[in-house]
Amino acid sequence: MSRARLILVAAGILAVAASLAFVRTTDSSTHACLYWGPRTVHYKINYGRTIAVSTPPVSPTCTQAAETAAITTAFAQWTGTSSGGMQSCTDLDLVFDGASTSPVGYDRSGVNENTIAFRSGWCSVVAPGCTDAANTPISQTCANLHNCFEDSAENTRATLALTTTTYNQNTGEILDADTELNGWDGNGGAVSAGQPADGWYFTCVDPPKSLCTSYGEGACTYVDVRNTITHEAGHFIGLAHAPAVAGQPVPTMYAYSAPGDFELRSLEQDDVNGLCTIYPANKATVTCVDAPHHGGCASGGAGAGASALLLAAAALLPRLRRRRA
Repeated sequence: MSRARLILVAAGILAVAASLAFVRTTDSSTHACLYWGPRTVHYKINYGRTIAVSTPPVSPTCTQAAETAAITTAFAQWTGTSSGGMQSCTDLDLVFDGASTSPVGYDRSGVNENTIAFRSGWCSVVAPGCTDAANTPISQTCANLHNCFEDSAENTRATLALTTTTYNQNTGEILDADTELNGWDGNGGAVSAGQPADGWYFTCVDPPKSLCTSYGEGACTYVDVRNTITHEAGHFIGLAHAPAVAGQPVPTMYAYSAPGDFELRSLEQDDVNGLCTIYPANKATVTCVDAPHHGGCASGGAGAGASALLLAAAALLPRLRRRRA
């Protein structure tokens, strides 16, 4: 790998005009579009049950088997049919490789896995006083030590899930991608739809049922794992948030979701267009270095002014998270 500077950035930070369709995630300074080099990309799941927490950060409906089914079905929406996925226009192969206990984040000198991790509670509550120094090793960060979700100015409590990618800044090639689900801390009580003090209540009920009213309740729907991961998998492959356009179906890569939402589980044509434009079957991956001059890419800032995308009902990936590798 070249000595090019690497940046970790939460996918989906671009503000675009409503006239654009799908949007690719780009680097703020080079405008390189993000993409995977190989057409076969592996991922694992950290179920949150190997961490010393009192309660798994999910509903009783989310057994390990149910979580696996929800997540692999979500990734299959973005996978070519030759690999058992849903999309014939691509040969991108997203392969589930089992359970992971690896820390979230990119370690330049260590072994890296693309991980979907179930976090349990807010770091400010689970590990008060824990802070990450500038050069804290990935394995020793507060989030990885305590399996908590970082709540800060960058990741507010309206965040349902966060996908962080590591990529080569000069080319846009993705080196690692991790998704954190902002799960609950095991405390009981009523579920809040605002910015919940005990984290978000993830469920795996299928078909949908009535909304849950309290943490620990089963046979009800709240924040659907499959719905959430289908959206996050789009960020995983290099897509940013897409706008909702009047008179057209709302794409899966739209930035917002709400408790009880199942609408993001399947892709709209706009989402498929993005996938198959970047990774067309039997053709070269479409890359771009100067986004304003290439179709399918859009430039956007990577600073504090990036899209806030917050709603009382929760926004998916509302803010940029940035860290040097």
